[in-house]
Amino acid sequence: MQSLIKYLGIIAGLVAFSISTHAASIEFYKGSWEDALAIAKAEQKLIFVDAYAVWCGPCKMMDRNTFSQEEVAGYFNENFINLKLDVEKGEGITFADEYKVTGMPTLFFLNYKGEVVRKVMGYQGPRELLREAKKANKPINNKDKYALAYEAGSNKPDILYHHAMNLAKSKEDYREPASRYFATQDDKALLSQAQNWEAIQTLTSDINSREFQLVLDKQKKFRKAYGDMVVSDFIYSVLKTNTLQAALTQKVSQYQLAVTTAQDRLNDDGLAANRLKMIYAEATRDWGAYAQKARYHFSNYLVTNPEELSQAGQNFYLHVEDEDALNEAIKWVQQSIAIENKYYNNKVLAYLYLKLGDKVNARRAAFKTLKIAELKDHDPTEMENFLANLNE
Repeated sequence: MQSLIKYLGIIAGLVAFSISTHAASIEFYKGSWEDALAIAKAEQKLIFVDAYAVWCGPCKMMDRNTFSQEEVAGYFNENFINLKLDVEKGEGITFADEYKVTGMPTLFFLNYKGEVVRKVMGYQGPRELLREAKKANKPINNKDKYALAYEAGSNKPDILYHHAMNLAKSKEDYREPASRYFATQDDKALLSQAQNWEAIQTLTSDINSREFQLVLDKQKKFRKAYGDMVVSDFIYSVLKTNTLQAALTQKVSQYQLAVTTAQDRLNDDGLAANRLKMIYAEATRDWGAYAQKARYHFSNYLVTNPEELSQAGQNFYLHVEDEDALNEAIKWVQQSIAIENKYYNNKVLAYLYLKLGDKVNARRAAFKTLKIAELKDHDPTEMENFLANLNE
């Protein structure tokens, strides 16, 4: 019975609060902190807390100059559950202790779990407070709003979009809300809205999905809107993801589809397709195929990514025995160093020379690597041991 009465009290407070949101001043909820949390969850809003003291001059100035401004009041009453807590009385004492309030005013934006989304200290004018409130209320900071609405069964595109994007940014499974969101968007909307392009880039990884196929079919329009490189990079990233998945799950057909798509739908003379073949061979540890594809790749295409060149050299040092192939790998790593003279690629060069039995050049490369380590504050131990072993 007591729980029923408490629940009805919260609902009554919620109704009273909703009625008051049109006032030309921030309306502060008069109930308890626990009930404010419950209302925040029910309304899927953040809680704004003004932690103040009665003797605090800046607190009084905010009451007069900021909370009473119509634009501030309108935004806060619509978007937050607002609560004033005197840090020297009642629940305010407990709140100030738990949330480490050391000066007044301290302003908090919290979710319904009581977790701090944003904290602001000191006097804030109307413009400053609105700016802080809008930062706090960004979808990425107010994940619970969209998660709760989604769990309640909402099919509003805005809810589905932000919930899926938040999950993706948190590296959680976003596939179901993403699928439901894309189902609300027709092809014209996917083609014309920048938000949808962001969603496609972030939420699309299935090579067979409607969204990916639309990008392939309407490449010209997407490239005109967002740039050739951006669209090419997106297409390649999806094909690479599917290639790696195919290697992991041993689904050869998925890998073949990725390669075929790269060959048929990207106008790059087979560059992406051959790179996918290298990636698949590396992921499946088929080093014979990898060496063959890599030698073809670096002989026939201009590669300017120093890390890609150096990584291939490292793979050859670790897994390839053919002398001619190792000499080719040395050229790739030298090219990498010419583009970006770093510790990582000089180290690979030293190991390649050592594998070929060229101790003179291995020593030179190791000394250079050691100098870079000293200058860039890398741990020199590996190269010191390398040189010590050479001298034995």
